[in-house]
Amino acid sequence: MLFLGRFHPLLVHFPIVLLLTAFIFEVMSRSHHFRGLKFSVLPLLVLGSVSAVLSALTGYFISHEGGYDQSTLQRHLWAGITTAIVAVLATAAKWKRANQGGLIATLFIILTMLVVVTGHLGAGLTHGKDFLIEYAPWNSESETPFVLPTIANPDEAVLYADMVRPILEHRCYSCHSQKRQKGDLRLDSEDFMRKGGESGPILDGRKGELCRRLLLPEEHEDHMPPN
Repeated sequence: MLFLGRFHPLLVHFPIVLLLTAFIFEVMSRSHHFRGLKFSVLPLLVLGSVSAVLSALTGYFISHEGGYDQSTLQRHLWAGITTAIVAVLATAAKWKRANQGGLIATLFIILTMLVVVTGHLGAGLTHGKDFLIEYAPWNSESETPFVLPTIANPDEAVLYADMVRPILEHRCYSCHSQKRQKGDLRLDSEDFMRKGGESGPILDGRKGELCRRLLLPEEHEDHMPPN
């Protein structure tokens, strides 16, 4: 099942594009100038619904891989399943031309909100919860380059707490902390670092996996951090 789950990142973009385009075409087709777009709405809904169901299914499979914050994962999973269900209902309503009481319009509004919410939760899972606004103009922290905290008295500094942990927090916690454990690895405490990840212990001087990844050329696919 994990093999099929790996297709989730590929499939998940189709329902986003197709369903949002169907919504835009549905709105535009209400205008006399774009009335011809109404014939494209149903095919877009059908393709979007099929891809939404496949995305939800493969998403369920890949959720068993682990390494994700369970709270966000569950919200993303159920939002994806709900999106697929509402997409199918909207397709059926459009197929039967059931527009009594604005049913299609209501389903489209709900569906569009679900697509946005599901996509946002998915981005939070893979890139961290602040990925979308990390470099936003109002986020002043994103404009300031990272520097180690100033140590007033070096003789009293603690190497890990004062120098190592700030770097890990800034560069590594988005993928290796409580909210996400890529490769079953957490770096947000000394105990977790000593435990290692799915490939075993990571601390062994320059021979250890942690140091090896950091010293790889930046263009190498295993270089850490990836960005």
